[in-house]
Parts: sequence; structure tokens; C-alpha cells
Amino acid sequence: MGSYFLNQLDCAREYLKRKIPLIRLAPNAKFPDETDPYGRATLDESVINQWVARGHNLGVPGGVEYEPNQFLVIIDIDVKDGRNGFSTLQELEILGFDLPPTLSQVTPSLGKHLIFWAPGLAKNGANVLGPGIDIRGFHGHIVAAGGSINGKAYEFKDRSRIERIPEWVWARVKRSEPGEADGPLVQERRLSVVHDLDEERAATRAREFLNAQDPT
Repeated sequence: MGSYFLNQLDCAREYLKRKIPLIRLAPNAKFPDETDPYGRATLDESVINQWVARGHNLGVPGGVEYEPNQFLVIIDIDVKDGRNGFSTLQELEILGFDLPPTLSQVTPSLGKHLIFWAPGLAKNGANVLGPGIDIRGFHGHIVAAGGSINGKAYEFKDRSRIERIPEWVWARVKRSEPGEADGPLVQERRLSVVHDLDEERAATRAREFLNAQDPT
């Protein structure tokens, strides 16, 4: 499924109709331009219209409760700074660990944001599921589709409904203590999958991967 180019207000409405509040970011940037941006996330379209009219980007905050006991978690797949999250994702898929289709967007660097819901708060982390796969949870955010930086836009990739985050991901990203990981984590760590590996499925995936390779 290809990407969808919509203007910023149309993109904002896509989030709002799913009850996803938005935050105000600085113009031409990915960082908030106000204190307590997450506490000021809003579903008020008139306020969002004002932000857009003033040239602000919009952000999708992680950790908001958009339905009772359903909190947003964003998987951020990066392909920059020497990291290739898609290669990591391919390794996980060979082992039988999949990410289902869900509401998603593409980034100017051709990365991908996958938006899921979870039964609790997730922590922020860099390389949480392996190199290039970050998590945006409590007090984290992404630039919303329709925003842009230096003329390069964020766009919707898949406007599916928001799905529940897979259990194998949730086990690794849930925020177990009130004070745990309120800010980004910077250490890199590889995903440990030995204890819950589906060996039969992993073998099937490995065969599929090898059969798809160019023999030359």
C-alpha cells in the first residue's frame, strides 16, 4: 500500500477521528515549543487549526489514554545514523516475531512509525527491539503526518485502525514502575528472544528468507 499525501489539517482530522490528541511542535522542527506539551495534548480542532495557521508542526504523543485502558505506543523504525531498523525487523520476522498492519506513517528519511495501543504505559527507548527500532511511549512523541522539516514531509503509509501491540513487544516495553524511563534511553541492546522463540515458525521463516535470496 502506497503512502498518502494529505495536507496538515486533513492529516490532523485523521488522528482526531480516532480520538488521538495532538501536541504543538515548533515550526519546521520535531521538538515541542512549550512547557508540558504532553499535558496540553488536545482534540480541539479549532485549537489545532490555529497552530497550523501559525506554521507549527503537530505531534502524536505516546502514552496518552485514548480509550479506557488503551494507551498509545509508537514503534519508530529508523534508517539513519548508521542504523537500519528494517534490517533488524527482517531478522525478527525470520525468528517469527511479526508486527501486524496498523495506523502508520513514513518519515522523510524513509523510516516508519507504527502506532499501536497497549493496556498500560510504555517507556521511551532507543534500539529497544534492536538497532534502529525505538519506542515512543510516556513523554515521547513523533511528528504527525502532514508536518514537514526543511520541505520534507511526513506522510500516512497505512490508515488502518489502531491495533493492539503484539505481546512479544509489550513484554519488553511496558513501564513497570511509576518513575521508570521517563526520558529517552540511549544504550543499545539486542532483543533477547530465546525464551519465547517459536522454533517451528522460525525455521519456516528462515527457509522462506533463504529461498528468496539471489543465488548469485
